[in-house]
Amino acid sequence: MDNLDIEKSSYGALERFIYIFLLPVLFTVVLTGVLLTLFDYDVKNTVYNIGRQIPIIKHIVPEAENVQGDTMNPTNETIKNDQKIEILSASLNEKDTEIDQLISDLKLKEASIQTLEESVQKLILGQEAAAENLETYRNQLKSLADMYSNMTASKAAPILANLTMPELVLVLYEMDADSRGRILEKMNPKTAADASIQLKDINESNRNVYETKANQARDEKTKQDDPDANNALTNSELAQTFSAMTPQSAATVLIELNKTNSIKVVTILSAMDNNARSQLLAAIADKSPTDAASLTNKLGQ
Repeated sequence: MDNLDIEKSSYGALERFIYIFLLPVLFTVVLTGVLLTLFDYDVKNTVYNIGRQIPIIKHIVPEAENVQGDTMNPTNETIKNDQKIEILSASLNEKDTEIDQLISDLKLKEASIQTLEESVQKLILGQEAAAENLETYRNQLKSLADMYSNMTASKAAPILANLTMPELVLVLYEMDADSRGRILEKMNPKTAADASIQLKDINESNRNVYETKANQARDEKTKQDDPDANNALTNSELAQTFSAMTPQSAATVLIELNKTNSIKVVTILSAMDNNARSQLLAAIADKSPTDAASLTNKLGQ
């Protein structure tokens, strides 16, 4: 017991200060710092801030770094985030504008494609109708040739001699060689010779040229045979008359005329100026795409 009292009495004042006061305080401070660090509390900067407020000690505490301060400043982070949002929003708006432009271009292309498809469809229908009309015309020509072939050559020859040369050539072309020879034998030698020369040149690839010539020749012969032909309006006058009419009314008249004299209709359209002709053809197409296609084809020949 006496030894214990002697040992306690041997502790000095400094030792008692360290063991009783300083060590518990340091332990508490360290433990508090560790706990604050675990909870993401900035202990270092807090200690620095406190040290900068103590005289003498503030001279040995390092100054805070501006970069670190800026990085840890919530206001600066907010500003940077706002700037990023503005950049992304501008980029998004630009992409939306590009998408709208692409959609607009796509719609224009779709409209152009639809217009082309409609034009192609009308052209196909017109070509089919023209082919049907041509087939009908050739069937009628074949029937006419068969009728003359069944007649005696002496009766058929004088009748055929009254046809225009292109018409005569087409009728003879549809006959067999035997019937053709019998009829040519009974014809005027010059007419037979002219017809024979042209028969030598006609074939399936160029017979449409003779068909066009036959229609034109028949139209001219009709004018010559008509006693009132000199009083008739010229093609230019007729073109001016139809140009003065409304396109719808003129189209109705020309469609009816095309059924009996397509050459006349083509002649009238050829005499018109481009603007009047295009309006009239558009009106004809609205009423009869077949006639419009047929007339356009003949105008291009």
